Amino acid sequence: MSVINQALRELERRAATEPSGTLPGRIRAVGARSMRGLRWTGIAAAVVVAAAAGRMFAPAAADHGELPARSVPVRSAPPEDPPVEVARASTLPPLPPLPSAAPTSAKIAAVPISTKPSSRKIRATPVAFRPVPAGETHDWTLPDAALPEPVPIVAATRPVTMARTKSGDVQAVPVESIARQDRPMAASDRAQNDFLAGMTALRHGHGQEAETRLRAALEAQPGHLEARRALLGVLIEAQRLGDAEALMLAGLRAVPTQVSFAMVAARLQAQRGDAIAAIVTLEGVSHAGRDHPDFIGLHAGLLQRVGKHDLAAERYAAAIALGGPQAVWHIGRGVSLRELGRTEEARASFQRALDLGVLTPELRAYAERQVGTRRAG
Repeated sequence: MSVINQALRELERRAATEPSGTLPGRIRAVGARSMRGLRWTGIAAAVVVAAAAGRMFAPAAADHGELPARSVPVRSAPPEDPPVEVARASTLPPLPPLPSAAPTSAKIAAVPISTKPSSRKIRATPVAFRPVPAGETHDWTLPDAALPEPVPIVAATRPVTMARTKSGDVQAVPVESIARQDRPMAASDRAQNDFLAGMTALRHGHGQEAETRLRAALEAQPGHLEARRALLGVLIEAQRLGDAEALMLAGLRAVPTQVSFAMVAARLQAQRGDAIAAIVTLEGVSHAGRDHPDFIGLHAGLLQRVGKHDLAAERYAAAIALGGPQAVWHIGRGVSLRELGRTEEARASFQRALDLGVLTPELRAYAERQVGTRRAG
């Protein structure tokens, strides 16, 4: 700065030595040359300032290993002005490095997404991030330690899920291979459900719905005895005797040993006037009904209706021998014995019916007439 001050004082000194009266005239006489002189004088002052600045920054450039200043010739001035050399620094000093930022306390941890049903824990290495100076590049890829192990994926269009193998590895497997397979409901379970639903509808007075559910139960399990008996009651109450007969015959085909189904079907057949069909129905299960007195007594009455008195008397005797004799069986046996001409045996059979005392008034009057204790009419 002292050099600049010296140059300014020199200019003031020269201006003071000039005669005051002649200065305007000189300005008018000199003209363009005086302007060029002033211009080059300003340039020289700027060069002096630049040289002084170069000397000020020279130590700093040396400290940073920069090249020393060198002299660069300036293009020659007009003939009346001498050439001037200007010293300048070849390279501006670099900016001082930015202070490194203190590591931040906030850390971002890369945590992998857990995949069920694996319970394997994967620890991720915390990664700290800091501001990056301008111009500096970084690879923001997370370190390998922070990434979970790759899980093999099954190349399939079906849905997959994660499952642990016997070796402890987690791998993707098709869903259907591990999903619980719903076992279809057994026919007996479906029949029982429909039967219970039918009984509920029957208790609430919904006959049509009850019939539908009971038939569904029999379709699932034809041998469901309770459902068939309940449906029989619905049909008898509705006076649908033909449907009831078909229901019992279908039950016999499903369960050939069910004597009760055969007896109901035979009674319905006899009621509609087909005693022969009723006998055939009973004889189809005769082996199963050989120990049932009621079954044998019904068979004997049907045989008697078609005129088979010898077989009827024999079947009545078999029913009475099985125990729990009924008075009506003694009357039936007496009728067949009388038709066979075995009068004394017939009278004894009628008397046995009167001794039991379980007869309707009509049957009691008929038995009394047959033993001669009551006059006919």
